[in-house]
Amino acid sequence: MRRKAIYDEFRLALLNMISAAEALAKPGFDAKSLINELNQAKENFESLSQIQKKLIGACPDELLSYLWIDLSNHYQRILPKEAGKNLPKIDDIATQQTIKCRAACLAVSTWLFRYYRFIDQRESLISDTKKYLCSIFTTVVLLTIIIPGIQSAIYLAFGMLVAGMLGAGFSISRRIQQVVITPVDDLDRETVLVQLDKGKWGTYLSLISGCIFPFVLYMIFASNLITDGSALFSAASSSQGDPSHPAGIPTSTLTIANLYQSIQWGNATVAKVLVWSFISGFAERFVPDVLDRIISKASK
Repeated sequence: MRRKAIYDEFRLALLNMISAAEALAKPGFDAKSLINELNQAKENFESLSQIQKKLIGACPDELLSYLWIDLSNHYQRILPKEAGKNLPKIDDIATQQTIKCRAACLAVSTWLFRYYRFIDQRESLISDTKKYLCSIFTTVVLLTIIIPGIQSAIYLAFGMLVAGMLGAGFSISRRIQQVVITPVDDLDRETVLVQLDKGKWGTYLSLISGCIFPFVLYMIFASNLITDGSALFSAASSSQGDPSHPAGIPTSTLTIANLYQSIQWGNATVAKVLVWSFISGFAERFVPDVLDRIISKASK
């Protein structure tokens, strides 16, 4: 459920609690001030939680049992597993004395606020990551449009970098989606928030790796260090390209550019390079695993 829907549900539940208390309370209970405060509150969970605590503090003694039932039912509805563990610990206390019932209501209100705060912070962290990814991808796409006419080898290298970055971006998006769909009931929410916060740095590292891995993979296949994979990447390991395109002109001075220029580039060949560049960025363990295989083979 999205943050806005959860906020609206919390606000409606709080409004119903205040309205019920107003209908049942004796004269003197100022429900209108709470409703006005609710209508003027900022759209954040902390403001609603403060109003809820004010309601618990101002609620007449004779209505506390009704308020307890409302709060506990709301808690059970949104977090059934967690409520099943926590409510039995204070349920007996809540029915004994007025002061204990008020304390039990405050405890449930605090548990609910922790859940709402988690939703708020999680959405904020995810939103920041998405904005960062969108800005990076927009910049890269614009660069591919406004830099035409450069040497084909350089342009292909730039395409490999973009494909690897896009692969890393899709991988990050999948991880974000997994966080969003993971049920929060009975979840160690503080740990998840810490992981999300630290994950921002992981996002940067994933994008950097996505830019580097395509070139590492290209060199591995071009050098035939692994023969079983080079067949799949025949563009880099074979001089058989598209017959409609002439072979690159060899130069007397060997440079890294020769790795691109000495191969017959056709549409299928370029497509293979870009697809494998995307895969190397998307599957973050792919290139490291290939390197491990090479090291293992060399050490034998």
